Amino acid sequence: MSQFAVRVTTIDRIEPHPDADAIEIAMLGGYRSIVRKIDGMSGGTPVVYIPQVSVLPEYLLRRLGLWNEDTGQGKLGGPGYDRVSPMRLRGVFSQGICMKVTDAGDGSVIVSGPEGDFTAEIGEDVAERLGIVKWIPIIPDELVGDVFAAGQPFTVNFDVEDIKAYPDVIRIGEEVEFREKLHGLFTGVTVVPLEEAMPEAFGAQRNIVVYSKGLGAQGLAFADTEDNSRLPHVRSTVALRSRLDEIAMNIDAPLSILGETVGPGVQDLHYGETIQFRLFGACIGFRGDQKFLDADELHELARQLRVDMVPVLYRGPFSWEKLAEHTSGQTLMDAKNIREGVVVTPVIEREDMRLGRVALKSVSEKYLLRKGGTEYS
Repeated sequence: MSQFAVRVTTIDRIEPHPDADAIEIAMLGGYRSIVRKIDGMSGGTPVVYIPQVSVLPEYLLRRLGLWNEDTGQGKLGGPGYDRVSPMRLRGVFSQGICMKVTDAGDGSVIVSGPEGDFTAEIGEDVAERLGIVKWIPIIPDELVGDVFAAGQPFTVNFDVEDIKAYPDVIRIGEEVEFREKLHGLFTGVTVVPLEEAMPEAFGAQRNIVVYSKGLGAQGLAFADTEDNSRLPHVRSTVALRSRLDEIAMNIDAPLSILGETVGPGVQDLHYGETIQFRLFGACIGFRGDQKFLDADELHELARQLRVDMVPVLYRGPFSWEKLAEHTSGQTLMDAKNIREGVVVTPVIEREDMRLGRVALKSVSEKYLLRKGGTEYS
């Protein structure tokens, strides 16, 4: 699913800035990136696109003119002033940095790295060679608990790519649902067959596995310990786990319930006055052969389990106009927050050769530009 990469790519087109003469707008897929007019970029110009959440080394900050000699720090965001963040420049929203490279004329480019020039191909990920790493937030102690190795077959490795990176995957007119993307904690709850029960797992039969996004990717899960009862993931799923106990005897393949834990103190955007779990997806099967439920099947499962889903903002034919209409605004939850965005899923689940399962997020500009935000996963 979601992968961090700093790729060599080409600019689709250049658009003028409506309120500045020295800068212009580079379009790359669905992304806008402000560039200097003096750099002479145009459609087809090869660049290294450095996305948001990239942390840049000092040499590259200096080379890009993003170093402050007086303070001895970069001019970007984050505590080290070295993190690429979305911003508005003279009223235009910009994501990521376009770094010029030299066209070698044979389908490859020459990139200037920390130890000299190297050759790269269009589409190649050059993050490691440039010394660029992904920013990973520090997880606070209140979200850390006792874990055990449940095994990757019994957890879901879940993330969702930005629709701007894959603008051609959702077909115009395809029937989709826009589900509100809540700013909480991903929470996976998987019921495994009784013969796969684990002493550390939850449930009367010890066959209910609870995990965060990071733990699930590694095949790890929270243990059923007294200390872990304080964790938001565990607190939000008490009622759900009780209902899953009722069907645990009939499971012959893992059933994974995926949702968001939200509530006061969970992240910087709060929803309601109590910790709660909101369902947004479900799949059946072992990892590598997991089938996600179609929209109607998911709604029926939510009804049977008596669990609330994330708000569904729209169901109907996909268009970019509809997506823009629903991406921003206020949450439909019991709160006064801005909306983080939406996740777009086809009503009938399908896969894409590049993406895998088709599910894409569209994130609001206000959310990306908010101050003091937390991004725990």
